[in-house]
Amino acid sequence: MLFHDSYRPAVVAHMEYEVFAKVRNKKALQEFEAALSHLMHALLEDDRSELAHFKSHCDRVTIETTEYIAESYLLMLGSRIDSYYRHPRLARLLFVAAPTRASEEYAELQEMKDLVAEGRQNKGHDHSMQRSLSCFQKAVEIGKRLDQSIPFSAFGDRLFALILSVVMLALGYLLGLFT
Repeated sequence: MLFHDSYRPAVVAHMEYEVFAKVRNKKALQEFEAALSHLMHALLEDDRSELAHFKSHCDRVTIETTEYIAESYLLMLGSRIDSYYRHPRLARLLFVAAPTRASEEYAELQEMKDLVAEGRQNKGHDHSMQRSLSCFQKAVEIGKRLDQSIPFSAFGDRLFALILSVVMLALGYLLGLFT
C-alpha cells in the first residue's frame, strides 16, 4: 500500500515534470535517494519507523513537482491572456480572441491562481497534504486545457504579420509609381 499511495505518484509526478520542463529534476532525484535510504534502513534493521520518512520524501516529490508544473502553466498562460486585457481594442483588431472566450479563459486562469494559493496554504501540513496535491493537480489540468485553447503569443505573430503586410503594400505602391 505504501508503494501504491506514495512511491508510484512520486514517480509519475517526477516523469511529468521532466517531460514538461525538459530538464532533469535533480531535487527530486535527491529526495528519491533519501527515500530509498530510509526504505533500506527499514528493511535491513527491521525498523518500521523509517517507512514514515520514506513516505514523507515521496510525498514531497509528488507535491513539489506538481506545484512547479502548476505555477509554470500559470505564468505562461498569464502572459498570453494578460495581453488581451491590457490592449482589448488591438486584440479585437488582430482577431486574437472573442471577448467572451477571453473572459472565460481569464476566469479559468483565476481559478488556477486560487487553486495554487490553496495548495500552498495546505502544503506544509501532514493532515492536509492530500488536499494540497489535489489543488495542484486540478490547476495542472486547467493549465493543460488552457494551453491548448489560448494561442501562443498571438499578439506578436499577428502584429508582425499586419506590419509586414502594410510594409509590403507600401513597397508595392512605391514600385508601381516608379515603373
